[in-house]
Amino acid sequence: MHLIWFRNDLRLHDHAALWHAAQSKQCLALIILSPEQWQLHQDAPIKIDFYLRRVQVLKQQLDALNIRFVILNIPRWKDIPEQLLSLCQQLQISTVHCNIETGVNEQQRDQTVKQQLQQHQIVLESYEDRTLFPLGSIRN
Repeated sequence: MHLIWFRNDLRLHDHAALWHAAQSKQCLALIILSPEQWQLHQDAPIKIDFYLRRVQVLKQQLDALNIRFVILNIPRWKDIPEQLLSLCQQLQISTVHCNIETGVNEQQRDQTVKQQLQQHQIVLESYEDRTLFPLGSIRN
């Protein structure tokens, strides 16, 4: 089974990771809510409210496509690798698909997740989806 890990890209159209995950016969969608991390980043309440409302819309859209949607509440990003691994093992996930996020903390989180999953023969596939050119490919 394949897993699509939604983060800040809560859309169905033109979504590289979703397309790749949906190519398998079985796929599952995941969103991780991290309220303590939002506080550390000083996210405004209105931003969080908008995000949570968008999560509900995404859930309805995925339901219409018969894609099961799992919401995990993991307060801090440092706990994501272990809990994501546990979910993958529990649901027999072989591949996790996600779009690359450009923030420093996000890249550190994703690298840690990738290492944790690789130790258990679970693949993390990341896709360039939000930029015209891959990060670091243009040199001045």
